[in-house]
Amino acid sequence: MIRGGIKFDYEETTNSEEEKRADEFAANMLIDPNRYGDFLNSNLNSKDFSLKRINDFCSEIGVPNFILIGRLQKEGYLNYSHYSGEKVRYEV
Repeated sequence: MIRGGIKFDYEETTNSEEEKRADEFAANMLIDPNRYGDFLNSNLNSKDFSLKRINDFCSEIGVPNFILIGRLQKEGYLNYSHYSGEKVRYEV
């Protein structure tokens, strides 16, 4: 499937350039890149990625906290074990 110049093919590997572009597109649609940058900059010096700071920021931007937690984990700011209880799990 092609949307906005990005090809979505579930058969491709997750390391493809197209997959990286799709990830970036989704991340920027969910969390405004400027707001996210401000959040990172304000917390990097203190390394304060506490659940309170995450929840406060998510309340400000209207995004569920598990979205931000997942992004912080994917980008290496949080360990994957941090705040795992906040993630939504689905059973198929």
